[in-house]
Amino acid sequence: METSGPFGPGQERRRPMQEQENSRQDAAEAQAKDVQEQTNILSEQDQTAQIAREETAQTPVGEKEPDTLAKQTDETADGETASTHEKLFTLKFHLPLDDYIEFYRVMTADSIVKNKKRMTIMGAIVVLIGLFLLGTTIAGINPMTPVSMILLLMVFFLGFRSLFYYKLFYDKALIRAVTKEYKKLNYLHAEMVVDFYPNKCVEHVNEQRVETYWHTIHSIRVSAGLYMIMLAERRCLLIPKSQAGEHRDDMEALINSICENFEKTRYDV
Repeated sequence: METSGPFGPGQERRRPMQEQENSRQDAAEAQAKDVQEQTNILSEQDQTAQIAREETAQTPVGEKEPDTLAKQTDETADGETASTHEKLFTLKFHLPLDDYIEFYRVMTADSIVKNKKRMTIMGAIVVLIGLFLLGTTIAGINPMTPVSMILLLMVFFLGFRSLFYYKLFYDKALIRAVTKEYKKLNYLHAEMVVDFYPNKCVEHVNEQRVETYWHTIHSIRVSAGLYMIMLAERRCLLIPKSQAGEHRDDMEALINSICENFEKTRYDV
């Protein structure tokens, strides 16, 4: 005689179906939990990416971090940058023509050395060619004609001019060119006002205001009559020593401070 168990045959058949249904519910709950965890992870990644984008936006690509001293500024009510450093002194001056000519002499000194050597060699070669042509003419190898004499004189003129150009002609040509430029540029005749701070200078010329921080300059050149703060290799803030007046010692002290604190090179030229 067969027995059907305590719950009867119908209940025995429903048990596997119930267990299968419970298994499917457990799997669905596990899958939902995994989806929730992945969503949380993606949300955390999105937050991290958002923070990274915000930080990147604050420092544009390729832009250098400003120097510590450059950061020590605040904004005034009218939006103009004000320095937290106290102003050291102010210079008011004009740029005399003689100082402008000296500036050009200093700035062209390196190129003169190179060009003078090249022109001297070329001049010597041309003079030797002229001597050779003169010798062949005297020896009767080449006939002496008015045209040949004119060409020979031109060869000697060009040769000797190249040999002695920088010694006899260059300075006069430079003075003429610089004087012409000086007369043409009106801003060179205007009064220049420069405020000096430990970390920067502020130029006031023709109602224009320009700030230059010492950590951005290229170098400093000092000649017999000029202070030249090189903003770039071929650009500078030009300050005649004759115009420094009572602040001559202050300028010397400031230049030494800039070279020491901002690691800039001073060239005495």
